[in-house]
Amino acid sequence: MKKITTLFLSFLFIVLCNISAFAVPKPTLPSFDLGIKAGANFSSLSGAEWDNSMKAGFTGGAFVGLRVKKIGVQLELLANSAKYSVAGVSSGGDFKTTNLDIPILFQYKVIPMLWLQLGPQFSTVVSASGPSGVDDPKSFFKSSFAGVIGLELKLPVKFNVGVRYVLGLSSANNESYTGVSTAWQQRSAQVYLGFRFL
Repeated sequence: MKKITTLFLSFLFIVLCNISAFAVPKPTLPSFDLGIKAGANFSSLSGAEWDNSMKAGFTGGAFVGLRVKKIGVQLELLANSAKYSVAGVSSGGDFKTTNLDIPILFQYKVIPMLWLQLGPQFSTVVSASGPSGVDDPKSFFKSSFAGVIGLELKLPVKFNVGVRYVLGLSSANNESYTGVSTAWQQRSAQVYLGFRFL
């Protein structure tokens, strides 16, 4: 009798363990992203002082992110080169800048591997050159905020391919230096290739 009771309790214990294993959902572990990216940056400045056509430059930097199921967040540190031409000047009226951009992007998985990205971006000019006779071209510009929207394909071979559009939400015109009250809103379209180390 004692042997039968022991066998029954052992059997009951095994059954309960198996039931609990199926009943309790397994936690989903987050995916971490860490990588680098590079691509093309097509940018322009709004305002009567500028030729509004988009001109090609470079974008590149690093990113770190966290994803759980269909949502995530990604922080980037990017260096972007841009060229802005003064309106009505056929040659020699170009400003060239190197910007430091910090986008904070919220991500949503639309379909497998394809993620929608949306969020704010902080931008500041770290260096600039201008037409001859302009003493301090960097002082023409001030830090600004922008909104970012884009699509990114996260491939299983650790590569990312993406496109995004950046629209300035505040003016980059340093009015106290330029003496011009026009708002200069930055716009840019970017295409890039990235590689994830994690």
